[in-house]
This record gives sequence, structure tokens and C-alpha cells, in this order.
Amino acid sequence: MSESSRFSRCVFNFKNYLFRSHAVSFYSKLLSAERLAPEALNLLNWQKRKEMATFAFEHTTFYRDFYGAQGITLDDLKKPDTFSRLPILTKKEIRARFDDLIADTAHPAYYYRATTGGSTGEPLTVLHDRRPPLEAAAWRMMRWWGIEPSDDMAFIYRLRRKFPYSVLNDIMWWPTKRISLDASLMTDASMRDFLGRYESLKPVVLQGYTGSVYEFALFLRDNNLTITPPKAVWVTSAPLSEGQRTIMQTVFGAPVYDQYGTCEVMWLAAECKERNGLHINHDLRYIEFVDDDGKPVPDGEWGRILITDLENKVFPLIRYEIGDRGRRLTRTCPCGINLPLMDKVRGRITDVVRLPNGTIISGEFLTTIFDDHPEAVAAFQIHQKADLSITLKCVPGIDPNAKEIIEKAHRNLQTNVGDAVPVTLELVDQIPHDRGKTRFIISEREAI
Repeated sequence: MSESSRFSRCVFNFKNYLFRSHAVSFYSKLLSAERLAPEALNLLNWQKRKEMATFAFEHTTFYRDFYGAQGITLDDLKKPDTFSRLPILTKKEIRARFDDLIADTAHPAYYYRATTGGSTGEPLTVLHDRRPPLEAAAWRMMRWWGIEPSDDMAFIYRLRRKFPYSVLNDIMWWPTKRISLDASLMTDASMRDFLGRYESLKPVVLQGYTGSVYEFALFLRDNNLTITPPKAVWVTSAPLSEGQRTIMQTVFGAPVYDQYGTCEVMWLAAECKERNGLHINHDLRYIEFVDDDGKPVPDGEWGRILITDLENKVFPLIRYEIGDRGRRLTRTCPCGINLPLMDKVRGRITDVVRLPNGTIISGEFLTTIFDDHPEAVAAFQIHQKADLSITLKCVPGIDPNAKEIIEKAHRNLQTNVGDAVPVTLELVDQIPHDRGKTRFIISEREAI
């Protein structure tokens, strides 16, 4: 470790022990929890779920009405078998009864607003509880990768902080240095400027939206530009394909780690160094995988993701349907961390192709059509138009057989849809990102 890194770590630790001792204590608890035996970890999770459900019933109008309409009483919420029978919270209900979801104990000083980007066309606002020092969850995750929160970092995100807040943020983090590239405005000039600042700093971590970091990697590759390898590349906010991972690791010369989080509930799960699945933060969140009827699917099977935030007592989110699909993994990670594993998220529930006869081809298949040949495409997207016709757009990759592999994927996709709708192949130079985020599947057709 360099002298500057050692100094940054000392200052970071001193500031947190002095001003945020509760965050240090919280971090210690998280480190202990990840090593608990699975039975003890599940018990901890249940105790926190029970506490959150009873709190929501007692302190929000919404949950008293929501559960009362199903005949669920306060005593029922203290029984483990009741939880999986609780009604599912949807975005529609949050929009319709936003004020009723706010706990009567919430003071404005306790929370802040967060709004989703609305890539589906319907932004959603929630409230986050300021009191739990959840940055400790990020510290734990970074520890898995052998890095420290005090390490210098480079970010590729949609920038929200303006002067003077950006300056105040720099002062707060001193002597750690952090540079940013605005993901919503990635031009040749802005990326070259960012590269210059990056090389001056040589950060330990490069973090950002999956699609934005990938675009930056392609920019470097296509312009024969080199970069000092960071220790880790951290991507989030969109599904990560193996093709993207391969290209980014080649360009950046560093491992790429996938982290699952949303605007509504952050710090859900992340890969460790083994990259053997994503460890669920089971001591902070409860993640369920259910079928179309809301019943649990067997481990290893794909289902709709439901999230319960075990920390937010301002705006409780219990069995909230985030709109993604995923599956629980049963294997044990050799890293020694006992937090349960889930597979990488395969996209939104709405990320499907619908045929005229009502058949649905799921995103689990569609987003992995190039996983066996990750270097065949630099990017791809499946676009279903209002007339249900499908276009497969591909940016050819560096694989010498890229054209043949892409054409085979096109034929396979046409075989899967049969004669129901035409599937057109388009080879393109680039696929625009959606405000910094990747969209593998775009549909102009409403559910039928």
C-alpha cells in the first residue's frame, strides 16, 4: 500500500470514528453477520422481517388497510408462515397511496426522496430512511474485492450534484479523490477529458452504470487508447451480459464485479471475488422469487423478484415487486461468506417478446443468446415493434466468426418465434444507451 493510500485510510477511519461511530458499529455487525451459519442468518432475517411488518401495520395507514382487507391481524404478522401470504406491493399502489405509506413516526429530518429514472416511462418516487448507515453495506462489499472505501475512485453516472454541493462533497472526502463522467452526456470530448483526469489520478476503482462503463470501454478500444488498470470495475443498475464483462475486462485489465441495487432499495446483492453468483445482503434485505400467482418458485428456477427492505422505517417496502426477474442459487460460495447467492438479474418482467397467439418468450432466454460467444457482439438489442415484428440489432464484435455467430443467433430467434412474426437482423455501428443504462429488450407493444 502506498503512503498516500495509507494516509487516506487513516483519515477516513478517524473521521468515521469521530463523527459516524454508529456507522463503524453497524459495519462491524455486518462483518459478523456474513459469517453466521445459514440457520442463524435466516433467524436474524426473520426477526427483522417480523419487526418491520408489525411496525408497518402499527404506524402506516396503508399497511393497516392493505393487510386488514385480507383478514390479516397484528398477531398473524408474528407467525413465520404468514409472511409468504402477505399481499404483494406494486408500483401502482405506491403511486396511488404515497402519503399513506409514510410512517406516522417519520420526521422530515429522517428521510430524503429518491426517484427512479423511469426508463419504462413511469418514474416512481420513494422515501429513504437516513438513519441506518447503509454505506457500511458498500464498505463490506468493497472489502470482498480487496479495496477500501477510502481508495480513489472514478465514477460514470448521471451527475446530480451541482456547485456548491460537489465542492462540499470533495471536502468531505478529502484526502480521497473522486472524479466523474456524466453518463447522460458521453461525447468524444467528455470521454477524452475523463480519460485524462483518470490517468492523472489512477484510481483504484472504476464504478458506474453497466451500459455507461461499457460504452467507455468501447470508446477506448475503438480509438486504440490505453488505461491504467484499476483494481476493480464495479457495475450496477442494469443486467450485465457475459459479452460485456469479457470486453470490459480486456479493455480495463481488471475484474468486473456485478452489483444489484435499485433506486427504491439499494445494496441488494453483489458478487465477491469468486463471481460465483451475487451474495444477497440477507441481514439487510429479504428477496423472494415467485411465480405469476405469487407463490415461491423452487430454488434454481426463475421468478419475479419481491424485495423487503429490513431497514426503512420511514417508508416501509414489504414484498415489493421491483419488476425484475431472478433466481436463488443453492450452491455454497468457496469465499467463506455465508450470505445466500442469487443469479445475475435477467431483466424486467416486461422485458419479453409477445407473439400474436399470446406466447411469451422470456428475457431469461433473450438476454443470453450470445453468452456462449461473448466476443461475437460488442452490443445487441431486441426491438419488438407495435405490429409485433422483431428486429435483432447487433454491433459485431472482435470474434473472427462474428458474422456467422450473429446469423446463427438470428436463425435461432426466428425458429423460436416460428412463423408468428418476422425477425429482421440489422448490423449497426452502435446501440444508444438509455440515459446511461443498457436496454437489451425494447417493446413498443403493450401486454396483451
